[in-house]
Amino acid sequence: MQNDIAASNIKKGDLFYVELNERFFFMQVIHITTDLPAPYDKAHQFGYFMVVFDKTYKRLPSGIEALELTKVYVTRHLWKKTALFVSMWNTEPNISFTDTLMHYDYKDKYQLQFFANAKVPEQFDPQLIYDFVLPAVSTENEAGISVSHQPLSLQVLLWALLEEEKKRNAKRKNVEPLYFKSWKDEVEPDHILKAEKVITALQLNADLKSLDKALKKAVVALNKLDEKLGFIGTIEAEDLYECLVDTAVKAGLKEETALEIIENTRDW
Repeated sequence: MQNDIAASNIKKGDLFYVELNERFFFMQVIHITTDLPAPYDKAHQFGYFMVVFDKTYKRLPSGIEALELTKVYVTRHLWKKTALFVSMWNTEPNISFTDTLMHYDYKDKYQLQFFANAKVPEQFDPQLIYDFVLPAVSTENEAGISVSHQPLSLQVLLWALLEEEKKRNAKRKNVEPLYFKSWKDEVEPDHILKAEKVITALQLNADLKSLDKALKKAVVALNKLDEKLGFIGTIEAEDLYECLVDTAVKAGLKEETALEIIENTRDW
C-alpha cells in the first residue's frame, strides 16, 4: 500500500509536478475538503482539489518565480473544452494510486513530486467555479469551457494528460511556423497561426503613410487574441516584440516610433 501513495502531508497551496514524455507538468492544491455530509463522509473523507497549469517545461524550473500559476490547462482533443480542475478523494489523508482503476501501473512510471508551497491565486484563467462538495455538478462558462471540478483519480488524470498531449503533438507536426519557429513545441498550433496571420497582415498593410496605424492595429489584434486564448507568456511576448519592430522598421518606420507604439498599446 505504501508504494501506492503519491503524496501525503498535503497542504493548501502545495505545488506538485510530474514528468510526462520529457515535459514537466505542474499542478497546485487549491482547497482541501474533510467534512462532507452523508452519504459521502465514509468513502470520501479527504478531498484534494487541484488545478493543472497550462504551461509545461522541457527543463525543471529553478523556483516558483519561473512558473505561470494562473492559466489552467484546458483540454481540446480528448475531452471537449474541459479545464483541468480536479478533485481527488480518499479515505486516508493522501493522494494515491488505486489498483481497481485503469492504468494502475502508472505508479511505477510517474512520480508526483513536491515542488514548493505557494499562495493560491485569487483568480484563474479561465475563472473556476468553487464548489468544493459532492456530487460534482458540471458547469460551463460563456465560452463553453467546463470550469467546475471533475472527480478524477491521479492515474486517470495522468492518462488524460498523456492522451491530450499525444493529439496536440500530432497536430503540431502539420504546422510549420513562418516567424515563430521556437513556439512549435510550446504553443497551440491554432494560436501560432492566428498570431502569424496578424504579422502577415501588418506586412501587407505596411504603407508608409499609415504605417503607425497599421502597427497599432496589429498590436491591438494581438491583445484581443491573448485575451481570448491566453498564450502570450514572457518568451512569446519577447518574440512578438522583436518581430513587430523588425517588420515596422523594414517597412520604413523609425525604431523609436515603433517601440513607443508597441509599448503604449500592448497588454501582454
